[in-house]
Amino acid sequence: MDSKRYFRPGWVWLFPTAYLIHLLDERFYWIGTARFATEYLDIYFTDAAWLWVNLPSLLLVALVSWLVVRGTWPEWLLVALAVHFLAHSLGRLPTSVWHGTIQPGLVSGLLLCAPLGLATLAKGLRVFSRRELTLGFVVGIASIQPLWHFAMLPWLPSPPAVTTSGSTDWAHGLAGQDPEIEPITRNLLSRLSRLSEG
Repeated sequence: MDSKRYFRPGWVWLFPTAYLIHLLDERFYWIGTARFATEYLDIYFTDAAWLWVNLPSLLLVALVSWLVVRGTWPEWLLVALAVHFLAHSLGRLPTSVWHGTIQPGLVSGLLLCAPLGLATLAKGLRVFSRRELTLGFVVGIASIQPLWHFAMLPWLPSPPAVTTSGSTDWAHGLAGQDPEIEPITRNLLSRLSRLSEG
């Protein structure tokens, strides 16, 4: 690997720092990202699920930064982080405009993450080879968070289920061991218990 260093360690450490501030903005601004996704985007998301998705992302950004600073991994990975930061930050603009509100994470994305990404890309375009830039863009696009969200879907909670029955005598049917009410109740409880587990 080329021993020439283009980015100072302090610059590299701006990535996990800016991302941490961005996550705090996502979580604590207004109603938070999880509730925003549920109420405005019709995507069921909880604060716990948000943490499960974002904590590994923060750790990965910190790990990449540390390995780049150490010289273990190539600096073109900063282009990947820059692309990721730009896409993640600017991706909040359309939903904010569409819903006429400021989506959690938009302010820190526009004030911290996007400028860091743009400045890193501007320098990267001057110092990295075409191959390194291509690798950086490919890795950055592949790491965009919605892809990570989809990968995590099997482990994220399902939306709550609501049910109602059309009879006030349902309990009487269960007490009397009604052959039609018992299997319906059993199937319903079985399904709801599976939803609560998964």
